[in-house]
Amino acid sequence: MATRYDSDMLHKPTDLLARRAFVDLVAQHVAPASVLLDFGCGTGLDALEYAQRGYKVLAYDNSPGMIAELERRCEREIDSAQISTCSVRYPEFIDRFPWPHSPHAVVSNFAVLNMIVDLESLFDFFARRLAPPGWMILSGGSFHHLFWQTPAHRVLGDFVFLVLRRDP
Repeated sequence: MATRYDSDMLHKPTDLLARRAFVDLVAQHVAPASVLLDFGCGTGLDALEYAQRGYKVLAYDNSPGMIAELERRCEREIDSAQISTCSVRYPEFIDRFPWPHSPHAVVSNFAVLNMIVDLESLFDFFARRLAPPGWMILSGGSFHHLFWQTPAHRVLGDFVFLVLRRDP
């Protein structure tokens, strides 16, 4: 799927609009030069945009094929340490967070969180790892039972964007 992911995700105008709206939403809430954990980064479409906007990106995907595509796309940003990558199975990621620095925000676009069975444990993990103020900006799935505080919602077509901030 990795080699055809971009063509599948870039041919519908609504997908392009949702991707742009999501990245803009991140920029509205998270200061430039912050560290972002792009959880489920896929082929790096968003990671590249974040790096170009001045963020340091920790790019995680459990698919080695997706990370290989990201590494091709973002070679310059990886060489300059603006993007660093990790591809391990999800339990290994949780057991051994692969980066020494805590992210200021976790971003997860295009519903990758729908594939995680125990979201509550994942969100608790993120809450422990996030540097203040601890933003989580997500798109997709059913997150209604996991709020840290009253979230901000945005709906764009079939996409639901959720913005959460850890209570201080």
